[in-house]
Amino acid sequence: MTGPESGRAFVRTMPCKVPSNPARLASQQKEPVGRLRFLSREEYDAVCADIREKFPEHLAEFIVSVNTGMRLSEEFSCTWSQLDFERRAIDLTNTKNGSSRTIHLNADALVAINSSIRARSPRTRSSPERAIKAATTPVRGSSHA
Repeated sequence: MTGPESGRAFVRTMPCKVPSNPARLASQQKEPVGRLRFLSREEYDAVCADIREKFPEHLAEFIVSVNTGMRLSEEFSCTWSQLDFERRAIDLTNTKNGSSRTIHLNADALVAINSSIRARSPRTRSSPERAIKAATTPVRGSSHA
């Protein structure tokens, strides 16, 4: 039997309901833990040089990303209200797994954020000097210098 008739015959011979899911008989394999890798200083410098040459307007984004470990979606969905220069931190509320977390900013990330602010709005009061001062001033209540 060929054509439309063969399909109808197949449907008539199949049971209406499968009694159990045959996929449950297969054993589940654990997913390997994600690979953790950091750029070497040479790799970081090479990527920065490449971005500076080809896409200079995106250099600050790359520096913030590398220095904070933020996902792109977290970085690009940030609002200014989440950024706290006093604490040198970004408070993320909308993360991939749905929980909040705080990202601590080092001097490089602060300088990159400030350079991004200045590039977008030349009249802003923010400056890299302010970011460097914030990055080198101990956080209130912290024992770290």
